[in-house]
Amino acid sequence: MKQIVNLGNGRKVTRFGTRGQLSRPFNRRYGNSTSAFVPELWSAEAVRLLWELMPWASIVSRDFDPMVARFGETVHTRQIGTMSAKRKQNDMDNVETSEATATDIEVKLNQRLYTSFKIGDGERSKSFQDLVTTYLEPAVMGCVRFLDRCISGQVYQFVANNAGQLGGLTSSNGHDYLLDSRQKMNDNRVSEMSRWMGLASNSETMMQKSDLFKSAERVGDGGLALRNAILGMKAGFNNFLSLNVPSVRGATKDTATTTAAAAAAGATTVSSTATVATGKFITIATEMTPLRVLSVSGAGPYTLTLDRGLRNDVGSGVALQAYTTAAINQGSAIGAGDTTSAVADGYPSGWMKGIAYDGSGVPKVGQLVAFKAAGGTVHTSTYCIVDIVSGEIFLDRPLENTLADNDIICLGPNGDYNFGLQSQALALVNRPLALPEAGSGARASLGVFKNMSLRVVITYDGLAEAHRITVGGLFGLKVLDTNKGVVMFG
Repeated sequence: MKQIVNLGNGRKVTRFGTRGQLSRPFNRRYGNSTSAFVPELWSAEAVRLLWELMPWASIVSRDFDPMVARFGETVHTRQIGTMSAKRKQNDMDNVETSEATATDIEVKLNQRLYTSFKIGDGERSKSFQDLVTTYLEPAVMGCVRFLDRCISGQVYQFVANNAGQLGGLTSSNGHDYLLDSRQKMNDNRVSEMSRWMGLASNSETMMQKSDLFKSAERVGDGGLALRNAILGMKAGFNNFLSLNVPSVRGATKDTATTTAAAAAAGATTVSSTATVATGKFITIATEMTPLRVLSVSGAGPYTLTLDRGLRNDVGSGVALQAYTTAAINQGSAIGAGDTTSAVADGYPSGWMKGIAYDGSGVPKVGQLVAFKAAGGTVHTSTYCIVDIVSGEIFLDRPLENTLADNDIICLGPNGDYNFGLQSQALALVNRPLALPEAGSGARASLGVFKNMSLRVVITYDGLAEAHRITVGGLFGLKVLDTNKGVVMFG
């Protein structure tokens, strides 16, 4: 790979190689301590790493414009439409013009990600390559992991289109699960081009153990899939391992009960021999998909109203499993710098940072999560936990409801939420961040690569005797069409 890095003042440098590999001329010229802190070098390398390390960004629809935008701003992108073919009556029949039916889509730039680190004066003698390996790669990887989880975490918005069962994927039924997922896409008339299936680690292992992939001659790639753990094209999907696809093990189970009466596929209620608290997630043994209880009525048996219809017929006496909850434990005013948007002892609608929880339940990264008020009001929005830091959960997108201290966090069930989609199912929008004003004491640069942009800002902390380097980007996510995706449980 060849890349021209603009250093300013008419100076340019050509960079070659792949991640972590710089050409010898580059190292000889820019490996000294003075040039190691040129922001153009850092931004060029950062954005390339971002692209290289984040698979979902290359799969979904992308929108990039070089115009600088601000956090919270709404921008516009286009959803590709369709054209209908026409037929002539005879050779003299005039041609009729068809108009493309592309749709204008508004996307809010509400994913403002960054990592920041300091490099002490004692490390200035290190080469730029060493600094990249020690600092920049982990910093960009932090952004990659968070944004990748935000993208793949949108799987929960596609849960109505599902195949397989939670915890049910094995080496013997993996191909059937893929075919059932393909059928869902086909039934929705989704284009056969650019279909992808991101597999969680356990599901990918089961697929690799299946007869479909164990035999190199049946795969048809000379054994490449076996050697590199790349599944390739099967059942119409480009199958790949994604370590950031939602996957949950060890979720805490709560009430165990059984169904009190049979229910037909499509029913939005189920009868239970014991009550289940509203808002909780449940699974039913013959269903094994995540369902949520929106309301409860009756006095034994109890009627549970669900957030969507049953996929299969459910018999009487079938095991029904509820999952535990946690509680918001904000407990004090939101910290300095956040007070303008805070509510007392809680979190406002649109909140993007962490949400503190108590020890009554144990959330997990990748887990399905929803909320209800302590007084019982159920919020219907479902989220994905994309990170957990110091007793706070971070969600895939901003809060859609105001939450108060002691409100209930409803935690989802175990299993893999493998994400199959056509590229037009989701849009990732990226816009450049503004550079600091001249005279601010900061040096900064925007790196652009493959229609992706990151900003690097370098300042000097005299007290710490260290350079501070902040890597950040501005993104927005938008589900374009839920019919163009499928959740393959595993």
